[in-house]
Amino acid sequence: YASGQGVDKDETAAFYWYRRAVAAGSIAGMRKMAIALLDGRGVRQNREAGFKLLQRAAASGDRTAQFMLQHSGK
Repeated sequence: YASGQGVDKDETAAFYWYRRAVAAGSIAGMRKMAIALLDGRGVRQNREAGFKLLQRAAASGDRTAQFMLQHSGK
């Protein structure tokens, strides 16, 4: 849903599925949900919650989240 490949692009639906992925233990889902929160994609922007979730993904070994944090200036 986030990219619109094979379905209509729908960032709200994408956020729903990120949340489900996180509940199922997906680290990549955690990163994607964090980005959605940081940017306000499909949900009201919440930079604090997004940053905390990105930190959690990084601590869980997500290399993209680690890279993002290293280059965020925080």
